[in-house]
Amino acid sequence: MNIRSRRNFLKYSAGIGLSLPFLTSFADKQQDKQYPKVLFRLGWDIKDNNDIAYIPALYRLAQRTIMNTEFYFWFQDSDSKVLEMLNKNFVNLKMVTGEIDASGQPSTDELQTTLSESDLLIYSTGAATQVDWANKGDGGIETRSLQYCLDNKIPYAIMGIGEIPIDNTTQDRFLKLANGANYIYSTSSLIDKKLKDNNIKISKLQISPNPLFAFDLRSDSSSRDILESYNLQGKDFLTIEFRAVGLNEEEVINYSKKIASLITAWVEATEKYVLILPTHPEDIDPTFNHIYNPLSDDIKNKVVFLQDKLMPDLAASIYEKSRVVSSMSLFPVCSAIQAGVPAYFLSTIDLSERSKTIEDAGLKNTIQELDSKSDKELAEILLEIDRKYLSGIIESDKAREYAMKKLVSQFGDINRYINKLADKMNSSEKKDKKKKKKG
Repeated sequence: MNIRSRRNFLKYSAGIGLSLPFLTSFADKQQDKQYPKVLFRLGWDIKDNNDIAYIPALYRLAQRTIMNTEFYFWFQDSDSKVLEMLNKNFVNLKMVTGEIDASGQPSTDELQTTLSESDLLIYSTGAATQVDWANKGDGGIETRSLQYCLDNKIPYAIMGIGEIPIDNTTQDRFLKLANGANYIYSTSSLIDKKLKDNNIKISKLQISPNPLFAFDLRSDSSSRDILESYNLQGKDFLTIEFRAVGLNEEEVINYSKKIASLITAWVEATEKYVLILPTHPEDIDPTFNHIYNPLSDDIKNKVVFLQDKLMPDLAASIYEKSRVVSSMSLFPVCSAIQAGVPAYFLSTIDLSERSKTIEDAGLKNTIQELDSKSDKELAEILLEIDRKYLSGIIESDKAREYAMKKLVSQFGDINRYINKLADKMNSSEKKDKKKKKKG
């Protein structure tokens, strides 16, 4: 174990009468106990609700399962809206700034100190599929933080792997970092299959449900205001999302036609409303131009298009009030399942790994492929979900229970590791103090 300086959990304050013998004795006893520290590395794309939602989802899991521990956030990127959402739902958030620079060292004293004191770095790839395993800095999220931890014997956990590197040099570095992790999780069994097909072995790899299943933040009053303003409060409606990010122009046009057809079929067959809700700002214009605008006027009368990306807690409150949630992104579907709402995931070949995480939770029928299914087939499946509404609720409830049980169990393992380490360190510090007193 590397020797790390540790910050006292309780600090003296000049304004509180600590000169009193009782308070002094109490403070000394509190200082005897040192609490472990966990540092979260995440927050890669603050434009994308799929990525932002990972932050509170992981934090909520840690709060519920990792006891007597200090938590710190180390964001790649953040903004005032993200921080406002977090501060509204969590107290005493602790942030760390800086990065691992090109020389492989922390760019700020604050980051260097926090890393040296951390008992575990939890590195989450979030919604990113591209990870810079080669450390070339020309694509994908950084892995220098993992390399720093490996080089300095700081324990770390990897939540999500991303795409498996094929290049031998990149794969060697990937395996070095992956096998150096104390904990490593894949959120899709399809990743596990790809590893086996390529004869790649990662010693501690576990399959884990996506942490987005744990997202439970809500903004109920604001969501009611939005629904009331569009005359949707108390009404049945389908919430739908189109994911244009990452698609080429031909794919955008082809998939848009299928989703526009799906919306039309829903309105004509059920006479229920549709709410189009984007998860990324770059999806707004393609959705408007290729889906909403081409709809006939009589269909548009039943369709509301929110031409703004809502923060995850507000969006989740709308998913919770929906009759069905249909999406090409994981966050809306996972959030719906978490709330016990029937979901409909529209997958493509490129989204197969993400759709697999839904199937892994027992919801195979929730996933339908845009490439292989006709407009009519996609509509029939959606309408079947509407007709069997109660069955959809039961299926979502079962999937949530499965995902949460496994996530809590896996984070429970981390809790036992962290606190076992803390007990050893506190025991060692007590022995050192006794030796000094005897000396």
